[in-house]
Parts: sequence; structure tokens; C-alpha cells
Amino acid sequence: MVFSVWDCFVGKNLFSSLHNDDRKMKNGCITFCSRSFALESVSRRETAVQGQTTATSYRYKQIKTKKHQMKDEPTNEELKNRNRELENELFLYKTIIENVPISVFAKDVQDEYRYIIWNKELETVFGTKSEQIIGIHDYQLFEKKEEADYFRNYDISVMNGKKIVDIPNEDLRTADGVKIVHTRKIPIYDENNQPKILLGCLEDVTQKIQTEQALKNSERKLIELNADKDRFISILAHDLRNPFNTLLGFSDLLLKNIRHYDIEKIEKQLTLINKTAHNTYNLLDDLLLWIKSQSGKLPYEPQKIVFQEICNQIIISLKPNASSKNIEIKLFEREKIILTADINMFKTVLRNLITNAIKFTNENGQIQIYTEKNHTKAIITVSDNGIGIDKENQIKLWKLSQQYTTSGTAEEKGTGLGLILCKEFVERHGGKIWVESELGKGSDFKFTMPFCND
Repeated sequence: MVFSVWDCFVGKNLFSSLHNDDRKMKNGCITFCSRSFALESVSRRETAVQGQTTATSYRYKQIKTKKHQMKDEPTNEELKNRNRELENELFLYKTIIENVPISVFAKDVQDEYRYIIWNKELETVFGTKSEQIIGIHDYQLFEKKEEADYFRNYDISVMNGKKIVDIPNEDLRTADGVKIVHTRKIPIYDENNQPKILLGCLEDVTQKIQTEQALKNSERKLIELNADKDRFISILAHDLRNPFNTLLGFSDLLLKNIRHYDIEKIEKQLTLINKTAHNTYNLLDDLLLWIKSQSGKLPYEPQKIVFQEICNQIIISLKPNASSKNIEIKLFEREKIILTADINMFKTVLRNLITNAIKFTNENGQIQIYTEKNHTKAIITVSDNGIGIDKENQIKLWKLSQQYTTSGTAEEKGTGLGLILCKEFVERHGGKIWVESELGKGSDFKFTMPFCND
């Protein structure tokens, strides 16, 4: 056996340093070596049997050339360049996320859905800085557990669904109060199809929703005003015109035949003329009040008033109407009630409700007026045992556009305008008005008025 070292091969390409016969070798340690390697040291070993060389092998130590270093282990300069590229990419990514005009957040699914992104736009919407949010989860963000439960369960369902979820309108409690937001949640999975990040985009649509609602309210108000206008014209054209036909007709007839009619017939026609004139005056008075109320020109001057005194005045003024149908009006007041109200508006409300009760109560009927206290307001009730109102028509009482008028038990006519005025005047005082009625069993009209604080 012979073993020797060839120092002259050190640093040279392995294949270029071999004998031509050796270069043809396809197997063994030489053939798997890349041409990009050189020899640092090499030795040759020959094996002889009976004086003949039967095998030759080489032992060598590899060193990597510059070409190989570029492929497997980047140089320091290359590492620096790559770091700069990564820093630029990271800066670009952060700049885009921070300045995009929509709120962006991200949660780490693997770490209890903790926030890892919270951009500037979201800081503005939510009223909370990113430094306070990054690293916490919803159970630390929201005070109420049910709110955190809602968002956590929604997030889990989004990740399980593996698709983008759009949430049009969602209430979000912020530092500035509850806002309405439009949210889009995007599940992100890694290359192994494992849940990684929940990305969210959020838009504050509070102003948009409020504007849309305001437009709808304005549209509805315009429709109501247009209907009110039509109803008002109808009142002028029919309800106000027809009484004048009666007045003119009977007065002309009376003038032509005054020397031929007996005293009883003359008295009967004069009574009819007088009654029609009073009704027409009351209607005209209501119309003028309604016009002033709609235009904002009706003065509102609340003062301290004693309910019993005002109520007795109105009962006395309406006694002739009630007496004509033999209707008894009773006032029940458990304790003295002192209100804060505009006296003219209050009188209009009470007078209209009692007048209606007389109108729809049968002869020999009874009307009761009573009060009760409810915290800071008094509840005043005008109750009758008249014909009553069915459920379907009760709603129509308070809208001028939905005309609902019926003749009284003595064929008295009306326009329904009185109740509209009652509603507006009661609401002007911060109260409410409603009716409790059953067809054939009478009606209870109730309204609230504020107590006097003194």
C-alpha cells in the first residue's frame, strides 16, 4: 500500500486537477463534488496486489469558492441590502395602513385574538390610541362582558367560515358614545391552512345613517304637510262653506216670510241660525289657532293655574250644550291640582274634549272629569258613556291627513280639527294624549300636564 499527499493540487478546481483517466470516473466521492469546490488538501492512495496497482483513491478537504458563497451564504453586503429592502417594505406597509382613510385593525388568532394593528383612522373613530390597544383583547377593551362576548363569538364564526363577512350596520360603543359602523372582517390563514389573523376594515357611517334618517323624516313630514294642506282646503271648501249655506238659506226664508210665520216657527228658525253661527265661529276659531300653531306664531306662556277653577269655568260655559241633551257633567278631584301651563292652550284642550264628550254621549248620559298624580305630571281624564270608538279609527283621531269624522248622537257635525289642536297643545307642554275606548261603551280621553314646582 502506498499513500502520498499532493500539495500542488491545493486551491485548484478538483476536476481540472485530476488525471484524464481519473476524470472519467462516474462513481465515488469525486463525481458528487460540485465544480464550484476547490481542494484545500489532497492525498492519493494506491493499492497493489502482487506488484500490480489495482485501485487508486483520493482523500480531499473542500473549500467553498466565491461562486458557491453567493448561492448558499450571502455576503455581509448582501445581508445589509436585504435588510434595507425589508425595512423599506415594512415602512411602506406601515405607512399605507396608518394613512388609509378607513379604520383598519387586526387580531392575532393564535394569541387570544389580541390586537396587533390599530391604525390612526380607528383611533379617531374609537377615541382610543393604538398604544392602549395593541396587545390586549376585547375582554380588556370593553367594560361589559356581553359586548366582548358578541365580538369574540362573531370573530370565531368568521374564522370558521373562512370567507369575508360584511356587517352593514353595527353599534359600537366608543369614547364619544355609541356609533354606527360598517365592518368587513377577513379571515387569513397560513400556508398550512391554519388560522392566523383576523383582519378588519371599519367605516363610521353614523353621520350617513343620521342624514338618511333625517331625509326620510323630512320626506315623511312633507307628505304629512301636503296631506294637511289638502285637508285644510277641504275644511274651507266644505265644513266652513256649508254652514253659511244654512245661515243664508234660513235667514233669507225668514226675511221673506217674517210677516206670515207664527212666533214659534220664527223662534225655531232663529235658534237654528244661532246654533249654526256658533258652530261656525268655533270652527273658524280652531282653524285660526291651528294656522298660528303651524306657523309658530302662537304664543306659549306657561303659568301657575289651579285645575279646578279652570275646569269649572269651562263646564259652566258648556252647560247649555249639555242641558240640551240632559247630560250631567261631574268633576272629581281627590286633591288640589296646580299645573304649569299656558292657560289659553289648556282651556282649548279641556273645552274640546268636553265638547266632544257631549257630542257623542246619548241623552240622559253622564260625563266625568277626574285627575290623578303620576310623578311630575297630572293625568286628566274626560270620560263619557257614549257611543265609543273602534280600535281601527282611534289612530286616525290624531292625524289631520286621515280624516275621521262622525255625526254626534244628535247629528252634530264636526271636522276632527279640535283633537288635532289638543294633541299639538298637550305635546307643547311635554305631555301626551291618548284615548281608551270600546265601541258602544263610551270613551276615556286622557292627557298629561306638568305640575307646578312651587
